[in-house]
Amino acid sequence: MTRLPLLLVLYTATIAGCAPCTESCNAEAKIFERCLGEWGLEWADFGANEEEDFRDRCSSSTQTYLNSLDTEEALVTEQRCSELAGALRNETDCEAAWETLVNYGVEP
Repeated sequence: MTRLPLLLVLYTATIAGCAPCTESCNAEAKIFERCLGEWGLEWADFGANEEEDFRDRCSSSTQTYLNSLDTEEALVTEQRCSELAGALRNETDCEAAWETLVNYGVEP
């Protein structure tokens, strides 16, 4: 029963227009724009031409994935997206950002 309040909050946020996975795509795109050179990577390595292209592709593919999940799985995924967005939002160190991205979704 303790999961119910979390599910209700996430559901309310979802129908209110908050899109946690879109926010995580935005945060990833910003980090990539700043750090790709340091990481020795290019946008093409992520199947994109530039930051905006990556963000759009990420948001679209994430939404398609979310739509394939049942409600509870989608809410859990959106919570993880929210956590990733929060972790990346103010990150200024490319090495720390890389670690965050590599460890995203890994269960302890």
